[in-house]
Amino acid sequence: MNLKKFSLITLLLLVLLTAAAVYSTDAIDMQKQDFKTVENGANGELSIDNGVLTLDNYTFKIPEGFVEVENYTIIDSIVEGNEMDMIASRCAFMKDNQGIEIKIMCPPTTDNGSFTEPSPQAGTDGVYKTIAGKKGVLLHENSSAVFAYLDNGNLIQIRSTDENLINQIIQ
Repeated sequence: MNLKKFSLITLLLLVLLTAAAVYSTDAIDMQKQDFKTVENGANGELSIDNGVLTLDNYTFKIPEGFVEVENYTIIDSIVEGNEMDMIASRCAFMKDNQGIEIKIMCPPTTDNGSFTEPSPQAGTDGVYKTIAGKKGVLLHENSSAVFAYLDNGNLIQIRSTDENLINQIIQ
């Protein structure tokens, strides 16, 4: 498969996965996606301690005052894709009219494909950007900023109603 085509498909899948996250002025309005529970999940970890979120062995700083949207949290569920399936975990946080969503997407096995570095796609305002030492792609959609980057073969995506929050979240 052509690397450019795979990168485009990965970004399109990323956009489709984020379509459930729509932020309003009062709260986060998120719909459940068709996730299938993994019996033996990849990392299966979510914890929050003193404002530090650990999600599937990645840590993020949750700004003060943000509260987890517990009914949106999903850990290690299979998401079926056109090119490959993946294991995904996600969680969201709200404070007043601000929202944060964090997703970790992992190939189920190294034999089942891998992600490529995200790249800006035609027709979007996506640009390469380095935030908190992570090189990725930043784009704006649906009144939110979305930053996606590759870390240890996994695709990490952070969405926020305030682009400045993304820099605070990444550790």
